[in-house]
Parts: sequence; C-alpha cells; structure tokens
Amino acid sequence: MSSPPICTEIVKCLESFWSKKQLIDFTVKIDKESIECHRFILAACSDFFQALFNSGMKEVTDNFVTLKDISVAEFELILKAIYTGVDILTLDNFIEVWRAVHQLQIHFMIDLCEKFAIKSISMDKWQSIYKNAHLLNSKPVLTDLHLFMLQNFEKICHDPTFMLLQFDEIHDLIKSQDLVANIEDSVLETVINWVDHDENIDSCDDAFNQASNIEDEVETNDTKENNNGSDLKDEETDTDFMNNECVTRDTNKQDNEVDNTYLSTRKDKLTELLTSVRTCLVSPSVLSRMFKHRLVINNNDAKNIIFTASLYPALDFRHGQWPSSAVHRLCSEYKHCVVYTSDNSNYIYVLDANEEKSYYISNSCLLQRELQFVSFNNELYAVGMQNSNYPNGICRMNVWCEGEWVEVLLLPLIMPVG
Repeated sequence: MSSPPICTEIVKCLESFWSKKQLIDFTVKIDKESIECHRFILAACSDFFQALFNSGMKEVTDNFVTLKDISVAEFELILKAIYTGVDILTLDNFIEVWRAVHQLQIHFMIDLCEKFAIKSISMDKWQSIYKNAHLLNSKPVLTDLHLFMLQNFEKICHDPTFMLLQFDEIHDLIKSQDLVANIEDSVLETVINWVDHDENIDSCDDAFNQASNIEDEVETNDTKENNNGSDLKDEETDTDFMNNECVTRDTNKQDNEVDNTYLSTRKDKLTELLTSVRTCLVSPSVLSRMFKHRLVINNNDAKNIIFTASLYPALDFRHGQWPSSAVHRLCSEYKHCVVYTSDNSNYIYVLDANEEKSYYISNSCLLQRELQFVSFNNELYAVGMQNSNYPNGICRMNVWCEGEWVEVLLLPLIMPVG
C-alpha cells in the first residue's frame, strides 16, 4: 500500500496546527470577533498580508489587523480552504468569497472562484456573475458570459442587467455571426432600447469604470505611503491598513452614481450599432416603427440606415455582393448561396457562401432554353423559354424546393395583335 503524497501530509499538519491553535502569532479582527492565524500562512497565500507584514506598520508590531468589507463567515471559509485544502465554494457563497479573496489578493483562490463562476453561469445566476465579473475585472468570466449571451440573446435581451452592458460588449454581440436570434427584429429593438435606456441605470456602466479608476488611484497612493513609511506617524499608517477598502469597491454607492453625460454617449453610438444589425432582414413593420422613433428622427445617419433597409426588398442586389446588413446569421434557416452554371446550363452548382462548399443541383427537369436564375423572397427560381406549338414559345418557371425543381408557372407567350 503506497503512502499518501507529501503534499497531503503537509496539509494535514497545517490543519492540525490551525485546529489546535498552536504557535499562533497574529490576529485578524472583523467586527467584534478576533480570529487567530499564522503570519507565515497568511503571507504565503495573500499578497495583501504579505505587503502588510513587510510594511513595518503599526499592525505588524501590534500583531493584529482590522479588516472591513469581509464578514467573519467569509474569512473563516477562506482560512478553512487555506489550512485544509477543501473546496468551500457553493452556489450560495461563491460571489462573496470571490470578492473577499480579491480584496485579500489570494490569487489561487481567485482562479478557483472564476472557474466556479464560469461553471455556474445560468439564467438564474448570470446577472450577479456579470456585475461582479465587471467589478473584479475578471476577463475569463466575461469571455464565457459573452458566449452565454450569444446563445441566449432573445431570453436575456429584455433583462435590466442586459441594459448595463458596455458599448463594446453589446457591439460585439450584435455584430457576431454566432448570435442566436430567430428574427432580426429583436436585435434592432434591443439596440434602440439599450441606447434609450433609463439614464440612472445607464450610469452603472460608468460606475464599473470608476471603480477600476478608484482602485488604481488608491493602490498608487498606498505605494507612495509605503515608500515613505519611516516619515509617517503610527496613527496614519494604522488608518491605511485598517481601512483596507483600497482593494474593494462600494458597489451600492457607485451603482447609484449618475453621470449626466452618459445617455448622450449612448446616443452617439447609435449609428455604429445600427451598422452591425442585419437591418435588411428586419420586418417592414418594425422598420416602419423604428423610422418614427425619436432617436432615429434626430439622427440623420440612423434614418438613412433604416430607410435603405426598407428599400432593400425592391432593390436588385442579387447579382452582386450582399450588403453586410443583409447577411443571415449562422443560426438562420437560410443560407447565402451563389448559383453558377456552365455555358449551356448543363451543370448547375450552388456555392454555400458561409461554409465555402459547392453543391451540384440536377437540371434534368429543366427543359428551358435561355435559362436564368432569380432569387426572390429567399427562394431560388429557374426561368426560361420552352419550345412549343405557340409562336413565341412558353415561359416556364421552377422553384428549388427540398432537393428538387418544382414547376410553379407555365405561361404561353402569344403574339400581340395590332
């Protein structure tokens, strides 16, 4: 029987020292509670405590520090994970633990929390995960949230949290070919709603950025104070670490701050957003309604985009490159195809523009001469002349349907009288 790995035995020793409170040499005070710890463990795992112990501040000589914005339960969970190596994350606590380990700068636990958050993204949890991923600047979680939003766009686009998306986030969503939207109407309406969203809620977007700026400024000030530590009074240095909000964010306060210029900033993004919407695929009724919307009325570029889209069905784009505003997304039941034939139309091929593959179409039932192909209302038609007893022949039209040509029109051409 093989012996347990050395790392397992080391963890058991640490757990024993913690549970028996042996060689305790530091105290963390939270609210009115005192939690006894080991300096070495705290410094080894936490950049925050490592900086504290190397600072020469009053807390070092007094052997205690007071933490704010972390609860006793959260800190004890973190200690349990550090001393025992057990997984302490649950759906009920991972958000709070994530914020706490970010405050204490325990990087391996930040990584664990991010992985747990990614695994927990769902219709019930995505809102809180999104807000905290922004506040903690978690790029891995935000990346997976982007994929979640692409797949669930129509389910979440009316959610108040969706209206908090920053411009780059909503722009990346609506311009993506991978966006799952059954109809483009919902994409256009979401863009208008996002631009026109309530000013007080819009300001949360700036609050995310302000939070990052506040943290950068405080960390810079801390660095300066640490460098000049010998010139500071004990009372001043004590305040710096006891008020350790330097690595936290007061979200309740910042989420309610209002930037009166933000709504106008969103309005300035309207044209850029509309150019990423497949406006030519939007229904005429929605285009007509949006053309009368005050945001569009007051924006000449937006008016031109909506007006051009409304004319698209009547314009002949079928013999050239599709405009980007008419390209179906990958989730669509339709495909963009290029039809090409040999000189005598004996061979007919369709090129799938998305997959860049060619498919052969049988022409065995196409008896027409002077064959022409027409795309109309997302269907492919073959039109040509067929020899007959009529002086001018017969015009015959077939439509490609479920893998075969189906005749839809047979029209004799009669010589006009007079």
